[in-house]
Amino acid sequence: MVKKIFFAFICIQFSLNAQQLPNAGFENFTNDNPDNWQGYDTLLTVYMGISGTSFDSQVSPGHTGSYAIQLRSQNMGAPYNTHAALFNGTMTFAWSGVGIKYKGRPYTDLPSSYSFYYKYSPVGGDVASTNAIFTKWNTLTGIRDTLCDTTVFIYDTVSVFTQMIVPLTYTMPGNPDTLMLFFHSGGYSNIHINSTLIIDDVYMDVPVGLKGNETEQGKSIVFPNPTSDEITLQVQGNEPCDLIIYNNAGFIVGRFLVTNTTEQISLKEYSGGIYLYRILDKNKMQTDSGKITVIK
Repeated sequence: MVKKIFFAFICIQFSLNAQQLPNAGFENFTNDNPDNWQGYDTLLTVYMGISGTSFDSQVSPGHTGSYAIQLRSQNMGAPYNTHAALFNGTMTFAWSGVGIKYKGRPYTDLPSSYSFYYKYSPVGGDVASTNAIFTKWNTLTGIRDTLCDTTVFIYDTVSVFTQMIVPLTYTMPGNPDTLMLFFHSGGYSNIHINSTLIIDDVYMDVPVGLKGNETEQGKSIVFPNPTSDEITLQVQGNEPCDLIIYNNAGFIVGRFLVTNTTEQISLKEYSGGIYLYRILDKNKMQTDSGKITVIK
C-alpha cells in the first residue's frame, strides 16, 4: 500500500512540474478573445481596423470545464475566404511588406509530444492543421535555431471530442527557449467558409523523469529498439497496464493490455517509421512514454 501511494504521488508531482501552456483549457476570455492566445479577430481589429469578425469564439460545453475555443473560416469580402488561426503567442501586422509577424512564448522543456481534444466540421474537403515550432536563440550566429518543427493535418469530420496526440521529433540538440503553437481551421488554398475546428485541453507531454536533457530512468524497458517485427516490454509492478501506440500523425494504431511484467508484442504489421508509445496504469494515468523505431 505504501508503494502504491508513493508512486501515485510521484506521478502527480510530475504532472504539476511539467511546463504547461497558460489557459490551455480556454476557460478565460477577455473582450471575446482567449487569454494568453491570439486569433485573427484581435489581429484584424488592432492592426487593420476591421471589427465584427468571429474567427475565434468561446463555445460551451468544452471537453472538460465549461468552455472550448471554436475556429471558423470566414469570407473577408469576395473572393477572399480565410481560415481561422489560433496562436499561443502574439501576432502583429505591418502593411510595408512584413505582413504577419509571430512572437512565441518562453518554453524550456523537451516534450515528447503534445495533445489536445478536438471536433472538426470541414467544408468542401478543407483540411485543418496544427503546427508546433520549438526554437532557441543562437548567440554565435545571431539567429534562431529551429529544434523541432512538426505539422499534423486533420482531414475527417469528428463530431465528438476526440484526443489527438502529436509526436515531436527534434532535429537539433539542446533545450528550446521559445514555443510557437498554431491551430488552423483550414488550408491556405481552396479555403471554404464555415469549416469549423473546436479545440480544448492542450497538454504538453514531458515524460516522467525527463526534464531538459536528463536521461529517462525507466519505469519500463522496451527492446529491441529499433525493431523489425517484435518488441519486449518490461514494466514495474504487478498490476495490469495499457500500452498505447500512436503513428507520427498522432492516431492510435495499437492498444495492448499488459498483464505480465514482461510481454512480447508483435509489430509485424507496422510500416517502417517512428511511433510514440504511452503506458497507462489502471487509473488511466500515464506512467511512462517514449518512441519506438520500426525498420522494414
